[in-house]
Amino acid sequence: MKTTEDETEEIVGRLSQRIIAECRKRHGFGELFFRTDGLEHEERRAAMRRRFLEANPDIAAEHRAAILKAAVTPGMTRGEATAAWGLLEEDTRGVFGHVTEESQITYAYFTGFSVGRTYALYMRDDVAAGVRETPELIAPHPRETDMKLAERYLDLFCFYDGSDEQLFGTDMDLHRNPPDILAMQMHRTEPVPRFSSDEREMEKLVWRLAGCGVYSDYLEELRRMGTDAERATLAERCEAAVAVKKNYVSWLFTMP
Repeated sequence: MKTTEDETEEIVGRLSQRIIAECRKRHGFGELFFRTDGLEHEERRAAMRRRFLEANPDIAAEHRAAILKAAVTPGMTRGEATAAWGLLEEDTRGVFGHVTEESQITYAYFTGFSVGRTYALYMRDDVAAGVRETPELIAPHPRETDMKLAERYLDLFCFYDGSDEQLFGTDMDLHRNPPDILAMQMHRTEPVPRFSSDEREMEKLVWRLAGCGVYSDYLEELRRMGTDAERATLAERCEAAVAVKKNYVSWLFTMP
C-alpha cells in the first residue's frame, strides 16, 4: 500500500519531468514578450538597461534590439531577460519557481513577474528556453507550503527535486549565485522539513518564530483565522507562519 509520503514523491517526480519536458518545447521561440504595465521605459529601468548594454557590447543584435523594446525572447540569458523587462526589486516580490535537474543540466520554471502580463519563464541552465503568456502552466508543487516556510525561517531559497525524490533547498541566494548544480554543491544544501505533514517539525518551527520576533504576530494571525495555538490544525498553523513573515526577494531576476 502506498503511503502519503510515497504518493507525494511520485507527484514530485512527475512535476520534475513535466518541467523538463516544457523547457524542451522552446515555447515562444522567435517571439517577443513585452513588458506592458507602463513602467517599461520608466527612467530607473531605462538607465539600468542602458548600463547593462554598455557593459555587454557583445550581446547578439537581435537580443539587443529586443532589450531596447523591453521585450524578452527565448534564447536570452537570465541577465538579458532581466534587463529587457527592467526588473527591479518590487517587480520580483511575487516570483516563485521550481528547479530540477537531469544529467547535470538545470531546468527551471518561474512565474509571478510584475510586468503587466502574466508570463511563465522556462530556464535551461542560465538561458531562457521558453516563454509563455499564461496564468499558470504547471500546478503548484505539492510541497509548496514547506518551501515557503523553509525560505522564510531556514534561509533556504532555491529549491529542487533531487534524484532520490527528496525536496532540497539551498542557501545560495545569500551568495547571489545562479541556480545551477555546481553552485548547489558549493553552498549549504539540505532536505526541506515536512512542516505541513509532520507535527514534530512544525513544533520546531514554532520555536523559531520567537527568535524571528514574529511569535505574537503568529498568534494574532491564528486569532484572525478564528482559532488559536491550541486548537489550530497543522494546515492552519503553517498558513499563519507563512503569513507573518515576508518572503525574501527573488534576486535571480533583479537588476543591481
